[in-house]
Amino acid sequence: MNWGDSSIKKLIQKSSFLVRVFGTGLSLAKARKARNFQTVEELALSQENAPSAHLTVRQIATESGIPKSGVHELIKHDLKLK
Repeated sequence: MNWGDSSIKKLIQKSSFLVRVFGTGLSLAKARKARNFQTVEELALSQENAPSAHLTVRQIATESGIPKSGVHELIKHDLKLK
């Protein structure tokens, strides 16, 4: 059997622990975190002009489908909010 470059690349991608998102240069985990960041940022800052009407971490987690701990991490460490 003759292994071409494309066959070898496919085999490496399937067996690799690090899965890449084609066309972005990002690993799947980083691409997912970027998407989650955008979702949480939109929901957390959506009530910016109405301070008493904010969403809780639990509400954001329920609405976005992201685990509560992930939402908390994104808000605290990435968005640098309380």
